[in-house]
Amino acid sequence: QRHALNGGGVGALAALGQAGLDERARIGKSRDAAAIAAFAAEIVAQLPLRGAVQAVAAAGESAYAGLSNGDIVWVDLGFNEEVGRVRISGAIQDLGVQGNYLYALTGDRLYVFDRFAESLPPLNSTPSPIVSSGNTRLFVGEDLAYTTHGKGYNTFDVTNPEAPALI
Repeated sequence: QRHALNGGGVGALAALGQAGLDERARIGKSRDAAAIAAFAAEIVAQLPLRGAVQAVAAAGESAYAGLSNGDIVWVDLGFNEEVGRVRISGAIQDLGVQGNYLYALTGDRLYVFDRFAESLPPLNSTPSPIVSSGNTRLFVGEDLAYTTHGKGYNTFDVTNPEAPALI
């Protein structure tokens, strides 16, 4: 499994290897997952993403990096290359993938993208109301999306991803 990471404005693609998981014996059969994973990670490629990565989501051979400048960068993990880039208004706070759709959260909006469309066009967006401070996290599962903000959370019906609705 591969994950996109950030290092000073440069995205790095890391692959988790089975050999690293076998390092448990060397660390005293620790049950600490972080200690085990530290031996398993390996940087296999780095890509200049031209911005600070604030969020990452992956599905299959695709990874998406949300940048502080509002860019969402689509990366092919099989070829370790940038496939596309789209810019939306506002810094990307979090990303989520559910089925064929990529969800992006900014400080005040939830965006939906068709992740199999050639240019990653936004299908729609909807306001994500805030009480005090902006939205920070996103979770998408089945037909619901949840966004968190300074005073709680918002719930969205995403049964029809082309028309997300605040519940």
